[in-house]
Amino acid sequence: MSVLTTSLIILNGVLVASLMFFVTLSNGQTNFESSTALSSKPSVDFKKLKETISNINWSEYFEVGGGNQRSTSVQLPTAVNETYLDPYGPNVQFILFTRDSPPYNLKLGEHENFIKSNFNYSHPTKIIIHGFISSIREIVFQINKDAYLETGNYNVIGMDWSVLCEFEYFTAMRGAQIAGSHLGAFLNYLIHEGVGFENIHLIGHSLGAHVAAMGADKVKGGKIHRITGLDPAGPGYNDVPTNYRLDPGDAHLVDVIHTNMRLLSLSHPQGHLDFYPNGGRFQPGCPELADIWTVTDSLECNHGRAYYYFSETIKNKRAFKSYRCAHVDVSNLELCIIPTEVYMGQEESYEVIDCSKNKIKVDVAIKTENWQSAIQNCTSANISWYGLYYLRTRATPPYSLS
Repeated sequence: MSVLTTSLIILNGVLVASLMFFVTLSNGQTNFESSTALSSKPSVDFKKLKETISNINWSEYFEVGGGNQRSTSVQLPTAVNETYLDPYGPNVQFILFTRDSPPYNLKLGEHENFIKSNFNYSHPTKIIIHGFISSIREIVFQINKDAYLETGNYNVIGMDWSVLCEFEYFTAMRGAQIAGSHLGAFLNYLIHEGVGFENIHLIGHSLGAHVAAMGADKVKGGKIHRITGLDPAGPGYNDVPTNYRLDPGDAHLVDVIHTNMRLLSLSHPQGHLDFYPNGGRFQPGCPELADIWTVTDSLECNHGRAYYYFSETIKNKRAFKSYRCAHVDVSNLELCIIPTEVYMGQEESYEVIDCSKNKIKVDVAIKTENWQSAIQNCTSANISWYGLYYLRTRATPPYSLS
C-alpha cells in the first residue's frame, strides 16, 4: 500500500470519527462547546459512529508517543521496570517512587505493605495519572516523575490504569469511572494511614484529569489540596455532570493547562486558574493540522505539549509568566495584557491578595486606579489571582521564554 493511500485512509478515519466533535470547524459556529454536545437525538447514526470509532487505532491520535518527537530534542526518560507492575494484580495499580528507594507497588488496604514502602509523611505527595491508551511507562508519567525527583524530596506515585483504557475511546470513558473509584479508595486509604489532605496533589493528563476529579470527589472527611489538569479530554465531556469531569469543586485548588482545546480537549474553564499557552489550541513547533501528511503528529504533539510544559514548571519556578484575560476568546487572547505575578504551575504565585495591605497588586488585579473603588470591589476584603491566563512559549525545549 502506498504512503499516499495509507494517509488518505487514516485521514478519512479521523474525519468520520471526529464528526460529532469537530463540526464547528466547518460551519463557523462560535459556541463550540454547545454546538458539539451530544444531544439526546443526534442528527447522525450514533451506533455507526461508535462502530467506526471502535475500529480506529486511537493510539495514533492521543498521547502514547508523548508528543511529536521530530519537533523536539527532549531526552526521553528510561521506561519503568515492568516487574513493579503486577501482571496478576488489580486493574489499577499505584507505584511509589522516591529518591532513596526503588519503585514500590502500594497495595490498597495492606498496612504492612505501606510501612515497608519508604513513604515519607513529611514529603509532598504527587499522584500522576496518565490518559487514554497510555501507562506509567509512557512519557506523560516519566518526564514529570523525573522532574520532581530531580528537584526535591517527594512521594511520587504513578497511577497505572492502562488495563481499563487500552481499547476504543467509549470503553475508556467507562474505564475512567472505574479508575476514579479505585483512586477514591486509594486516597481514603492514604488519609487513613495518616497522609494529610493538604499534602496531596493529583496531576492528570487527558482522560486522567477526569479520573483525578472522580477520585477526589470520593474522598471522605474533607478535600484534597490540589488537582492539576493537563489538557483534560474533550470528546464526550462537553455537557456531562460535574461529578464525571474536572471542575473547581474537586479540590481546594484546581489549575488547568489547555494546549489542544476544541480538538482533543475542553476549551471552557475547568479550574480556579486556567492557562492557555499560545491561545490554548495549537502549539508552536507542532506540525500543521491541515497538512494531510502530519495530521496525526499534529494532534499528538499539541495534546502532549501540556505535560512537557508542566514538567518545565517543576524545574523552573519562573518559567511561564502569565497575563490575565477576561474570557476565553481564541481570536482575542493575544490582547490579554493585564500583567500579573502569576506563573503557570506555581501554586505560591496564585496568592490571595489582602486589599488593605497591597494597593499596587490590587490595582493590577482588578485594573482600577481608584483605591477606594478597589476596596469596595474586594470580596470579604480580599481578592485573588483566580481566572484565565494567556502566555507564550518557544517552539522547542526549553519552552520558557525566560
